[in-house]
Amino acid sequence: MSENDKEEKRMYCKALAVAATVLMVAACSNLQEAPGEDMDERFYTEVTDQGLQQFTYTLRKRGASRNDVGPVLRQSGVDANRDGARGSRKDRQRFEEQVVAWMETQLADSGFCRHGYFLIDKDIALGEARIKGECKAVSRRAGAGL
Repeated sequence: MSENDKEEKRMYCKALAVAATVLMVAACSNLQEAPGEDMDERFYTEVTDQGLQQFTYTLRKRGASRNDVGPVLRQSGVDANRDGARGSRKDRQRFEEQVVAWMETQLADSGFCRHGYFLIDKDIALGEARIKGECKAVSRRAGAGL
């Protein structure tokens, strides 16, 4: 087994350990396992010609405008009426944590970004979210035609 293969195997084992830890923490936390049926959740992946592996995760309450966040907050365990339609800072933080947990579940389930990811852009408002990221590892398909 070459040194490169050994290093790749070590990285894979580390990624599995991190993923298992994240799953255990998520299982023990107060967060929901998945968005409700009234939520539109989408996860897109792309591998560029340069081998960059990118993803976009979006979540939005079906048929809701940005101002109609009460049901979304209640569904994620936050009472929107307590602090008004916009919710408190704590509500927004809790919703953001929930959205990131759902996105990381999508990453784990898909096997995308096994070695971690970088955030490119994150826009999370109460009731809708959009996260763009890029995997730390570059696809082996990159440069195959060079």
